[in-house]
Amino acid sequence: MMSKYIKKAEEENFKNKDELTKKQNEIAQWKESGSRKDENIANLLKQIYKLEKERDRFSHEASKANANLMQMVEEVKLKQNLISELKKENIEFEGKLK
Repeated sequence: MMSKYIKKAEEENFKNKDELTKKQNEIAQWKESGSRKDENIANLLKQIYKLEKERDRFSHEASKANANLMQMVEEVKLKQNLISELKKENIEFEGKLK
């Protein structure tokens, strides 16, 4: 009878060891998966930082280009006004010449 109990205990011990090994393997897989995800998150954060930096640079360049455009538009308006005034003066002088 004692040997029956010992055999049963050994079988249970073997099952427990097998389950423990399986659980340890699962834990190792979860840890590996977690570390891969951590690396992936770190890479994504680096990419986000780079993209934000690029966005800021392009925004700054666009702002400069827009300011330059506005300055050029203003210059064109001033030159058009000057041309109009010169045309008027030209018409007046032509009238005086006739």
